[in-house]
Amino acid sequence: MGLMEDNRKTWAQLKRVAWIRVGALGDMVVGLASLAEMPRFFPGAKIVLVGPKLWIDVLAPEQFPYIESVAVIERRKTTAQIYKPKGSEWVAEGDLQPLSDILKTCDGAVNTQIDSYRYGFTSLRAGVKVRVGSAPASMAWLYTHASPFFGKDPLIHERDAALLLLEYATPGLQRFMRSTEQNRKNLSQWVSGSQLIAKWKDFGLPAAKVANVARARELTGRAPKSYVLVNPTASRREKTWPPDLMRECLLRARPRLKDLGLEAIVIGAPNETDWLKEVAGDEFRILQPKSLKDLQDILATSKALLTNGSSMQFMAGTTGTPVLTIFGRGQPIIWGPLGKYARIIRAKFENHDVGSTFAGFEEEVRAYRSISVDEVLTSFLQLAALQEEPKPVDSPETRLST
Repeated sequence: MGLMEDNRKTWAQLKRVAWIRVGALGDMVVGLASLAEMPRFFPGAKIVLVGPKLWIDVLAPEQFPYIESVAVIERRKTTAQIYKPKGSEWVAEGDLQPLSDILKTCDGAVNTQIDSYRYGFTSLRAGVKVRVGSAPASMAWLYTHASPFFGKDPLIHERDAALLLLEYATPGLQRFMRSTEQNRKNLSQWVSGSQLIAKWKDFGLPAAKVANVARARELTGRAPKSYVLVNPTASRREKTWPPDLMRECLLRARPRLKDLGLEAIVIGAPNETDWLKEVAGDEFRILQPKSLKDLQDILATSKALLTNGSSMQFMAGTTGTPVLTIFGRGQPIIWGPLGKYARIIRAKFENHDVGSTFAGFEEEVRAYRSISVDEVLTSFLQLAALQEEPKPVDSPETRLST
């Protein structure tokens, strides 16, 4: 019996397991494949999701019936508010509780924060029986089952790192025997041998909700698959393809998209109006959904998305929407879009194939500006014209309701 089957046999006896994932929106959503695998590894357990309040906005309870509750804990806080499913909503229940008290009710915990030991210590102090996480050999005692630790910024996608946590978590003395250096050398072997990574390669990410087609039509004024979305924003302007180039690309794409029966719509957050107008001008409509649920509906019925490396690409990954992501010095292998119809364009620079150690925002701006309009235009029009294959009814990509 292999390691994964051994773990599943041991973990099948657990009754309540905490799955821990904190961070910003993109950090959270990219971990959804791991959350979707929890019933496979813990078939007898109810799941307590531990993370920020954004989870309440992103997840539909009916999509994850095995989640017993969400313990909402804000950044650097030690207390959490419990939310329970009620129909299609999450409802707050009771008063704030210390997270350690919540974990005391669990007999298992999976800490997907592989670059932080904070929740490993919290689970240990709470006396959680089975603790799954990743740590170097010297810290492996934090966990009863420790996954290989690859050090800072390993060349593995954030989604896949959380999957390996479940697949390769090792009990016993072996968790103290693996050096970080050797793990990094063997990383490609770990990835190529992973059943879970192979499974999710085409799926991308699981659906966080079933999209409401009627709501999407109300918000966009368009029929499903009759528009494409362009998201020109990110956390910082320096980390985006320049607005003037994005606008030029859109203007040149407009007649070609019209021939395909598609409208280009510029999309972004409610606080990004000025930035969006730089790209849209008077020629393109702007959408600024007020909730993440509305954003998911709009993405789900879009023909394609053009975006920078931001959380928008991962939200699209949960809807099966074809995505073209533009990268400067960032590493697509770590933070790239996911799914069968995901495409990337990355700037060329010295040591382009080695990595992307941060060299300042001036370097980032130069990298982005080196990407030509012709390159993006060609790739995006190809994606917009792509005929997607029908999705099987039982696929994690089946996401639409009428």
